[in-house]
Amino acid sequence: MNEIYLSIKESEALIIATPVYFGGVTAQTKLFADRMFPFIDLNVRTLLNERKKVSFIFTQNQPHPFLFRKSMDSFAEMFGYIGFDTIDILTACGLDKGYKPMVSENKEFLKKAYDLGLNICND
Repeated sequence: MNEIYLSIKESEALIIATPVYFGGVTAQTKLFADRMFPFIDLNVRTLLNERKKVSFIFTQNQPHPFLFRKSMDSFAEMFGYIGFDTIDILTACGLDKGYKPMVSENKEFLKKAYDLGLNICND
């Protein structure tokens, strides 16, 4: 984590992408967020020298983008306390390997993800 902490300190922005399983981010993504504790004090104020940008990409099997929106927004909100300003939140819905086309076959979503990357660089 020390290498990751250094990279975060040196970066201007993060893009965090995760599937949503059973209404929340994956355990690995949650663990990453939990390990951001060194960037806040006991009063939940950022210890970063300057605010940074973050964008999120969430994928889910469910076809309705609003279904788990509260948990996605809550996850994104935590990064605000750490010292990040949310630039974009992109949700890809209706993904179910074996039953529906893979996200890599969804050119519209891939364009949106590409634009998200451009937007965070140009913001």
